[in-house]
Amino acid sequence: EHELRYLRIGADDDEDGRSVTRHQLKRALANAFIMEFGRGEDALVALAGIRPDLLVTDHRLTGRSGLELVREVRQRGYRFPIVMLSGLDSVSAEALDAGANEFVSTATASLGVTVAKLLAYRRDR
Repeated sequence: EHELRYLRIGADDDEDGRSVTRHQLKRALANAFIMEFGRGEDALVALAGIRPDLLVTDHRLTGRSGLELVREVRQRGYRFPIVMLSGLDSVSAEALDAGANEFVSTATASLGVTVAKLLAYRRDR
């Protein structure tokens, strides 16, 4: 079994939000290697050299939006699960239409549960 690799993309200026999300991911998956990026463009460059097991992105990013990032990732043919985070529940349908597998409201603490569920489903296939 290989080490789980995650890409975490959040807005540059939201250290508190990144810290909370990082904590939730590490609590759910203690041995995971998490790469964090503040800009979607940086994550897209990194994808050329790595194959993550999961991508977690905020809706609000510096530069392109999380929705634009998800669309670009899917257009490039990447099939790994994507979780979109936002405090705006109104973007849920748009996130799923863009290619995200799950939407998690930042008002809840369900990121760890969502990530574990996605990865368990992926392993069972």
